Amino acid sequence: LDWAATPLGPPASWPPALRTIVRTCLESPFPLNLWCGPELVLVYNDAYRRVLGAKHPGALGRPGLEVWSDIRTDVEPMFDQIRAGG
Repeated sequence: LDWAATPLGPPASWPPALRTIVRTCLESPFPLNLWCGPELVLVYNDAYRRVLGAKHPGALGRPGLEVWSDIRTDVEPMFDQIRAGG
């Protein structure tokens, strides 16, 4: 994936903590996904592809609330609460 074309930008510009957690996610055998940055960009490992089904590969590097628009009304308040310090 050309990460530079996503809201996260090129991996070389990512903070060290983001690079570390992405590496951990990618190396895990368990389905893991991350919603990163202000746009909640999806990063996920191969095992999570089964969860995405037909949404893969188009979901990688896209805002999670767009990818999961069918559950947006359920998950968006959770992210809003986290961003508000909850």
